[in-house]
Amino acid sequence: MPSTPNLRSSVRAFAGAVAALLALAATPATAQSTITLGNGTNPSAGTPACPGAGFVQVNTFTLAFPTSAPVNGVRLGFASGGSYQLVDKVEIRNGAAVLGSIVPTSDYPIVKFGSSLAVGATPASTPPSATLTIWVQLKGHEFMPPPGAGKQSTVGVAVDSVVSMYSTTGADATALIPINNGTPADVVWSTVSSTANSVTASWKGAAQNAVVLRQVGGPVTGVPVEGRSYTLADLKIGNDDIIAAGAALTGFTDGGRASGKPHFYKVFVRDSLNCGNWSLGAALGPVFTQGGV
Repeated sequence: MPSTPNLRSSVRAFAGAVAALLALAATPATAQSTITLGNGTNPSAGTPACPGAGFVQVNTFTLAFPTSAPVNGVRLGFASGGSYQLVDKVEIRNGAAVLGSIVPTSDYPIVKFGSSLAVGATPASTPPSATLTIWVQLKGHEFMPPPGAGKQSTVGVAVDSVVSMYSTTGADATALIPINNGTPADVVWSTVSSTANSVTASWKGAAQNAVVLRQVGGPVTGVPVEGRSYTLADLKIGNDDIIAAGAALTGFTDGGRASGKPHFYKVFVRDSLNCGNWSLGAALGPVFTQGGV
């Protein structure tokens, strides 16, 4: 049986150990057990992205941990409710390396990494990059608001939380990238003239990237497909003839026409960023090929 002094010493040591454990259990999570999420230098939101184009960067974020912590993925949040429906795919990248990707089906998808990312004391210190980025691939024009809807869509994605055995502190913010799905303004007709076998017309203002359609006997009904470009080699859009197409049109001359026939025209303007957005169309006609309108 231990002596009284030894027993007292043992009891004190045990009590101290218990007190230390209780104090540790009562201590809130500190930086030692918390991954810090930070906002990096996001891309500029000045240049709109084209529907159906390649991947576009929308965000840069950082992760930091005092020693080394495994990160298995991230939970994302789309900035505009429902805008995930405009996105085909989201990728998380470390430099050029894709850590994980997902086809989003909600505003808060979870992207799981193919292999665990070790996060160190400096943000995302694993080679080859010091930052992590979020990239999105936009869906095509058929998933965007229809021409003439007057709605300018945007897309942005931020990290909502980190998938790890450790808790997360901090916050991330995203750039809002405009999607160039707006409807260009139509031209305003300036001059129209005709002869026995031709029609000549021009519009006001600068040259336009445009396509001009013709129909004889009735109005033009064809409409360019959003996202597509056209040349004279395409011949027709719907039942209407393509009589002019190009990047710098100021008007057209339609020759070789039968005299005395009513001719109808419609010009569609393509957007200046060449994303494949078409105007609603400026109609002209009937123009009779016998002199006069």
